[in-house]
Amino acid sequence: MRRRRFAVDPDLINADRLVSGHPFQHRKRGVETKIVLADAPAGRDETLIRNIARAHAVAHVFGEHSTQTFGSHTVPYISPERVQESTWVRILIAKDAISTG
Repeated sequence: MRRRRFAVDPDLINADRLVSGHPFQHRKRGVETKIVLADAPAGRDETLIRNIARAHAVAHVFGEHSTQTFGSHTVPYISPERVQESTWVRILIAKDAISTG
């Protein structure tokens, strides 16, 4: 008997849809890595932006040291020294590159 982890019958899963191939470019600058998909849709993904903002996973390191508003979203300040240890930060907004020391 096969295990059912997600309450989905494994026999109903289309194995061909589990893998997706896309051409991409891998760009590295210092410790920053950016993956650019060649066939990525143009424009902004408003749903993705809204969901990330709702997850409270965004912070900034601007010199103002206060909560900033971007559109309808408020983004808290975090000191650059605390970014690496703060596991809740998924997206960091910065004007310049920051260093982990």
